[in-house]
Amino acid sequence: MKKTVLSLVIAISFSGCFLYNENYNAGQAALKIGDVTAAKEQFKIGCDTGNDRYSCYNFSYYAHEDKDYEQALPYAKKACDLGNYKGCAALAYMYEMGEGVQQSYSKAIPY
Repeated sequence: MKKTVLSLVIAISFSGCFLYNENYNAGQAALKIGDVTAAKEQFKIGCDTGNDRYSCYNFSYYAHEDKDYEQALPYAKKACDLGNYKGCAALAYMYEMGEGVQQSYSKAIPY
C-alpha cells in the first residue's frame, strides 16, 4: 500500500513537469520547420503555465529579436529567477544597453 501511494505521489509530482517540457519541445519542433510565431506561442505557454525556465528564456529571446522589449524583459527576468543563466545574461544586457528600460550599469551588474 505504501509503495502504491508513493508511486502515485511521484507520478502526480512529475506530471506537470512533462507538460511544461511538452510546450518547450513543441516550440523547438516549430522552429525546425521555420515557424517562429508558433514557437514563440509555445514558449510563452510553457513559461506562463509551467514556469519552465527554458521556455521563458526562449520566449524572451525571440521577443528581443522582434525588438519587443516590453515582452522580452519580464520573461528574461522570470527565466533568470528560475535559474536560467541565459535569462540572467539577457537581462543584464538589456539593462546595460537600455533596451526596454532606462540604461543602468548598476542594475546590470547583479545579473
